[in-house]
Amino acid sequence: MRDHILFATAFALLISFSVSVALVSWAAPITAQAISLDVQKYIDGWQL
Repeated sequence: MRDHILFATAFALLISFSVSVALVSWAAPITAQAISLDVQKYIDGWQL
């Protein structure tokens, strides 16, 4: 019974880890694009 709980915990950790990796790999380009746009706006505003 204890091994079963251990296996379920490891499986849940693996699922949450893979989901977080998928979220990061999906959100990273969007976040990087948004940050670069903000930096560009900041630089443009600073030049004016």
